[in-house]
Amino acid sequence: ASNRLGGMVQTDYSNGYIIEEGPDSLIARKAGGTKLIKEVGLEDQLVRNHMGRSYILAKDKLYPMPGGAIMGIPTKLAPFATTGLFSPLGKLRASFDLVLPRSTGDEDQSLGHFFRRRLGNEVVDNLIEPLLS
Repeated sequence: ASNRLGGMVQTDYSNGYIIEEGPDSLIARKAGGTKLIKEVGLEDQLVRNHMGRSYILAKDKLYPMPGGAIMGIPTKLAPFATTGLFSPLGKLRASFDLVLPRSTGDEDQSLGHFFRRRLGNEVVDNLIEPLLS
């Protein structure tokens, strides 16, 4: 929280550069991230998730992170199929990932393009993009 409009999110224009500032997060299970925070002296500013649950805000409602999602990428079918985070149509579209052929690998593509092609817009917009952006 902050006493200014926009909270922690702001844009700084400095020496011809645009610097986007805001809260960042890391996966505490990865020891390298917490080690780096300690090394640069920011450990006292770390806010931990003591509840052990993560939520996604979509369609003006909080949804629990589907079990088995790693960085927003679904790895287990049952939690993904039962979450209210996606519509039945969005779930159907995402299931195409199981039958879509692999890309040829000849062209570079962004993560967004890759996941939209594999899982559809709804999964990217509601789950993957909020976590990877």
